[in-house]
Amino acid sequence: MSLTWSMTKTAQGLRVDYQVRNPNAEAIWVVDQQVVPSQNDTWIRSDRATVSNSDDRKAVQFSLGPRGNDLESDEIYRPTFVELAPSEERAGSFTVPLPLKAWSPENAMKPLVPDLTSAMLDLYYLPTPPAGWDELKTTDAKPLRVPSKYTSLMKFTAGPTPIPQ
Repeated sequence: MSLTWSMTKTAQGLRVDYQVRNPNAEAIWVVDQQVVPSQNDTWIRSDRATVSNSDDRKAVQFSLGPRGNDLESDEIYRPTFVELAPSEERAGSFTVPLPLKAWSPENAMKPLVPDLTSAMLDLYYLPTPPAGWDELKTTDAKPLRVPSKYTSLMKFTAGPTPIPQ
């Protein structure tokens, strides 16, 4: 899998644009969106990524996937996935509010370390079809499907890339 990405400072925050390409002979399933709990046991799609500390003390970690880098629990999130056919490319984006703060769809996160100068991007994918799908209750008309189980979950990391000033 190849992943290219960039960051731009906007009035809404730090916009992250990325492009993923499947160079494999077989399809893969890549994370499309984070899903967050809402009222009355419903779920909503989020245009955000998990924000956490990285192993590099000067880099923040943006993660599109079922887990962040800095969780205080082992609970796994339930993002949506999309199929990416062989040689297919897919573009995506998300915005991170400024100033940077740790965030996840469900769990408490450790505060970010000070003086972060760069960022890394994790994009999770499945190299084989999910064993099954669950449909989560949502308030909109579009079905919200997430894998029932994660089989062979993989992560592709890009960066570090300097954060624009």
